Amino acid sequence: MNPVTLAPFAPDHAAGAVEVIRAVFEEYGMTFDLEDFDRDLQDIPEHYAGCGGAFWVLLDGDRVVGTVAVVPKDAATAELKRLYLLSVYRRIGFRQIGERAVEDLDRSREYGFVLPLDD
Repeated sequence: MNPVTLAPFAPDHAAGAVEVIRAVFEEYGMTFDLEDFDRDLQDIPEHYAGCGGAFWVLLDGDRVVGTVAVVPKDAATAELKRLYLLSVYRRIGFRQIGERAVEDLDRSREYGFVLPLDD
């Protein structure tokens, strides 16, 4: 395993991000629908940064192994979205990397962002 890092989303992460989320959906028996419910993943920069939010990927070397995003809900709150991690990376502390990135965002503080305590 390479050093795992958190990076802001870049266009070359798109396919990997979609595959991570698709894999987690399949793992839990959920329907992944890129044309409807999951259409935000067709244009991540527009859907997240375009509304004042942010999207990150967790990388193991060059491989996307996780995702996390935040979007403003209103002037006082933001919502954590797309927190997905491939199963082999769970329970070893990588979830906290994404959470810390979101907590550290100035706009998250402005929105009064609070992380849920459950998994």
